[in-house]
Amino acid sequence: MTVSRISLLAALLIAWGAAAQTNDSDRAATAPPRSLSDVPQPYVGSPADKSGQDQPPAASDDDQQQDDAPPPPPRRRTREQPPDVDTSGLASDVPEDENGRTEDERQQTARPPSSTLQTSKAVSQAPSAQPPGTQVESAPLAPPEPPRQEIQVQTLGTVEGPPEGLLDQSNGGLGENMWSGAARSDIETLLPRLPLASSDTAVRGLSRRLILTKAEAPTGTIKRALLTIRIEKLMAAGFTDEAAALAASGSVKDDPDFARVQAEAILSAGRANDACGGATAARLNEGGQFWLQLRAYCAAAAGDGATAEITRNVLDAQQTGDAAYNVLSEDALTGAKKPPGAIAKPTAMHLFLLRKAGMSVPPDVARKLGLSAEILVMRDKQAKPDMRLAAAERVVRAGAATTAELKAVVDAQVIAPDKIASAAASAPKLSFLSGQVLLRRAAQLESRPPVKAQLVHQALVLGDKAGMFEVAAKLQADVAATLDPKAASGDPLIGWSLLLAGKPDSAGRWLGEASVAVAVLDLVAGKEDQAQAALSDIAKQLNADPKPSAANDPFEALILGSYDALGLAMPADAKRAAKTASAKHWPGRRPDGDAMQKIVQAASEPDRKGEAVLRILDVVGGAGPRDLAPDVTIECVRALSGMGMNDAARALAVHALLLYRPS
Repeated sequence: MTVSRISLLAALLIAWGAAAQTNDSDRAATAPPRSLSDVPQPYVGSPADKSGQDQPPAASDDDQQQDDAPPPPPRRRTREQPPDVDTSGLASDVPEDENGRTEDERQQTARPPSSTLQTSKAVSQAPSAQPPGTQVESAPLAPPEPPRQEIQVQTLGTVEGPPEGLLDQSNGGLGENMWSGAARSDIETLLPRLPLASSDTAVRGLSRRLILTKAEAPTGTIKRALLTIRIEKLMAAGFTDEAAALAASGSVKDDPDFARVQAEAILSAGRANDACGGATAARLNEGGQFWLQLRAYCAAAAGDGATAEITRNVLDAQQTGDAAYNVLSEDALTGAKKPPGAIAKPTAMHLFLLRKAGMSVPPDVARKLGLSAEILVMRDKQAKPDMRLAAAERVVRAGAATTAELKAVVDAQVIAPDKIASAAASAPKLSFLSGQVLLRRAAQLESRPPVKAQLVHQALVLGDKAGMFEVAAKLQADVAATLDPKAASGDPLIGWSLLLAGKPDSAGRWLGEASVAVAVLDLVAGKEDQAQAALSDIAKQLNADPKPSAANDPFEALILGSYDALGLAMPADAKRAAKTASAKHWPGRRPDGDAMQKIVQAASEPDRKGEAVLRILDVVGGAGPRDLAPDVTIECVRALSGMGMNDAARALAVHALLLYRPS
């Protein structure tokens, strides 16, 4: 009895040791490999190649070193039982094989690996050899898995945030789904080319509507956030306030590019409440000079002197040497107005501090910073008149100055009497706006109607040559409206300029009764129903055979095609002539390849509305429709009208007619 108990106790101790050894082996098998280079590669091949693969994979060098001493023979082990269960004198009801493995353990051994990496770990770290003379039967190979489609991995990059914009369908927006059917790559290519900075108000107005519309971003691989591009375009076109509003409300997660553009827009607009808020939170983590300067200022403004001092010490350690920033920061915080001295490399941070301190922006700084700063100089009544004029010269070409702002700058100029006397001879030698200033002042002071009309005419001609006819027309409109056509012997160019300046009643006195003039005048004045006889007469002239001259054919085709594309009332003969004229290729600028076909396709799908407008603006360009081929203009007008954008379509048609110059 005593011997049997001792034998039983010894058997239990041996089984316990085997279990412990097995557990250690199991733990070693699940340990991660030291590096991917230590992991044996799994066999990859067709089912027919299995014949030579019955041997287990080769072990690592470390495993071979461990094989020098053969392991002890396998020992039987008992299965672990729950605690508080008396197992003495009981045999396990789970059958085991000669190696002490249960059926579950055998199945797990034969089960195909869950992943290549797990298989590699088990092979590289499990005991690799049996005692001499021991035959090991390999586990059956798992059936091959069916072929899988190759997984393509693409980098999405930046992830767009929620829809952002200042315009919705209640105030001129194009709709939240305007990009949903467009290809992301197309929009990312076209949007940076948007002619938002244009002196043509029809182009600028439509571009503004597009870029400020609140809409879901198009899907696809992202190279750059559209919100970043939109803010940049607004800044470059002088829409500083709109850019800042969009930047303050928008967000793009984990995108340093957007964070910098966002902060620059907010600072350039002087939005003090947002400058140190959540929209510029990148200042807390980024380490560049721009961010450190913003961090130091915001800490000081919040009364956190310790953080401000530490940050300034970091700036000093970088040896950036920006003394102007230190002075301006102190001015902005204390109300002092100490001159900052030269600002070698101005940024939006300097511009913000200048505005915060209530100081004028130096012209040289404005030229380096761009349009947002140039506008401030132009509007600064404390700045010298010639400095304001120089800034306005650059602002006006982007269309970023209103007529009232330009007149304020122009009329503030001091001009010597001798220069006024020689205005007609001197103006062509000056820059665009300087020439307009001189001719406008001379016309205002001139008492002789014919000479006054001639000065206005010369200003319009110079504006037309510079591609700035609309700006010249609006600058000279108040003087032109006082002229008597009879005393000035009439001048159609003055009539066209008055139409473009929004004075159709005054323009009518200059344009006469010609059919083309009547049709255009009625369209601009919104009285197109009165143009039926004129349209019919234009159709007869266009189809005359023989005709005395074909010089006016492109312009006549543009008139008829514009009425037809806008869906306006037309006599039957004029409508037929319009269809024929629109199908011809007239002289003028036209897009390459299939650009017009892409416009037509996009305009026919509601969820590609934004793309269609973007393509139209890309064709028209920043200079406006003045040199477009008439058939191209007609198709662009037709596409806008077909999408329900009647106001934009009419504006484009009117500008094309008033800016187009027939031979």
